[in-house]
Amino acid sequence: MRRRLLVFAALLLLALLCGVVLRTRERSASRESPGPEIHGVAAGRPAGQADSAADGNAGEERGQPAAGPVRERMEAGDALVSVLPLAGLLSHQNEDGSWGDLSEAFEGRIWTREEATALVLVTLLGAGYSHVSKEKLGDRDAGDAIKAGFMFLDRHPPADAGGTALVALALSELASLTESPKWRGQADAALARLAAWQCGDGTWAGDAVSTRFASMALASARIHGLLPLPSLAERAAAQVRDRLAAAPDADAAIQLLWLTQEFSDENRELVRATCLSVPTETSAPDYTGWYFNCLALYQADGPRGESWRTWGTAARIALIQAGTKTGWPRDGGATACAVRDALATMTLEVYYRYEFAPGVKAGAPKPWGWP
Repeated sequence: MRRRLLVFAALLLLALLCGVVLRTRERSASRESPGPEIHGVAAGRPAGQADSAADGNAGEERGQPAAGPVRERMEAGDALVSVLPLAGLLSHQNEDGSWGDLSEAFEGRIWTREEATALVLVTLLGAGYSHVSKEKLGDRDAGDAIKAGFMFLDRHPPADAGGTALVALALSELASLTESPKWRGQADAALARLAAWQCGDGTWAGDAVSTRFASMALASARIHGLLPLPSLAERAAAQVRDRLAAAPDADAAIQLLWLTQEFSDENRELVRATCLSVPTETSAPDYTGWYFNCLALYQADGPRGESWRTWGTAARIALIQAGTKTGWPRDGGATACAVRDALATMTLEVYYRYEFAPGVKAGAPKPWGWP
């Protein structure tokens, strides 16, 4: 009798151990989707690296993003206007992994297919997805779409400052999400390539949008501890300080915050006043301006700030009303539509994606569309 009890107890203990192992594996699998913050792809690998930067072949270290503030805040009320536009973006991905087609003008700037692809990847990474995510967005697998996008950029590295900046930004995001040494190496290489495009005056090709995204790439590298070339950030910061010394410049003020964490009360008021002067009419959407203004104002004002609660809410409502649950009207070519949808979706990601300026009072964000 005693022997039977011992055998029964041993079998029971074995069953409990098996259950613990299975639950642990399930938790690990569930962590392959939305996680932390931003940056990641390689448009040219370091010499001697044989495997593709994004091919996902055996032997690649597959770091997995952990569930974190992105998912928690999305589940708190932003899923309607963030997850569904992402599904719309994936539905327009080309078979070669890219987004867009021929180079095309959008809101006064020419965008290339490589830039559009990198921008969409930044959008997806900003929502917490990576190349190892298993979740579906619509009828597409998010991880497969991101991997295909990275592979396209690996085959077609950008040949301009804007594309190089966006690739560096995407790689930094991916390195942060996966915590993989391989992707950190790719991000470091992309940041080094970004240095080659910086002009003597500290800008990138003299283009405002390229310079903003280059500054964001450096900010992402700082946030995620990637430590880009010090001279790169220092030269950009010096140029921005010169602009601020010459005349009030809200764009320069927010770039300085990204690059150095310097943000005076004077600069804060400058950003607030500039953003509040921008119209937020659904009949005349300004996707580029709304994105950068929402980003600047949220960082300067925080979720409890009065300017953010008034202008920021108005801009978001106008943005939502201008589109549908799956995206925005496709009233241009494929490249312009991809850029517009990505910028609009990134505007809706601002509140859980970026850190506040020093001294800003934190607080729980409200669901989009609510003051």
